[in-house]
Amino acid sequence: MKDTKFLANFFGGKASEWWFHLITDPERETPLTWDEAEREFMAYFDPYYGNDDLVAHQSLLAHEIVQTSTVRHYAQAFLTEVRIARGLKLETQLILFRFGLTPAIEARCRTHPTTHGGRFTSFEELVSHAAHVISKIRISTTSHMV
Repeated sequence: MKDTKFLANFFGGKASEWWFHLITDPERETPLTWDEAEREFMAYFDPYYGNDDLVAHQSLLAHEIVQTSTVRHYAQAFLTEVRIARGLKLETQLILFRFGLTPAIEARCRTHPTTHGGRFTSFEELVSHAAHVISKIRISTTSHMV
């Protein structure tokens, strides 16, 4: 087991105060292990540590999840993050999803082509439209090759 006593030598300011309160906690019955010190440090100083909701929000907002294959595969990966993030409004989901589409598809998915005043009213509606756009692009591409 690694010794945690020397850690105090590396801390200054808030970290030093945090460390002092941690090791002088009167409720602590056993010496602090290295793993405990690491968990405590990360939980105190990293707002994303152990918080899947924040990590998922950050991932979605940073556009880390993008379309690299089919629209359906991208939609599945995107929805996984949305479920973890919880609480994202539908309008925000639609915008973030659209930004992750390939540029050619995204350009054709900015507005709904036929209904709702140009707005998509569900996630599935946007996914279906994006998949339809891909099929139209493929048909257009193959007809120009003839």
